[in-house]
Amino acid sequence: MGSGKNTKYNNIITTISSWPPEEKILLLQDILKSLKTEWPHRPARQNTLETALGLLVGNEPAPTDEEVKKWLTEHRLEKYS
Repeated sequence: MGSGKNTKYNNIITTISSWPPEEKILLLQDILKSLKTEWPHRPARQNTLETALGLLVGNEPAPTDEEVKKWLTEHRLEKYS
């Protein structure tokens, strides 16, 4: 944006360049507030910890280390066979 193609933008930059920092910050805050109403809303964040813990809940006991090793070996044999 700030190239010679957008005269309004360049005029604004030229105008505010002489402002004190406090006024620039106030302008920036106002711009951000205006964007908040225009910007598309992102979906609400989900609590991934609760989701992950929910996936771990089950009626069966957790697999043993030996079972996991066996599954990994079987997977590797399938992958590289």
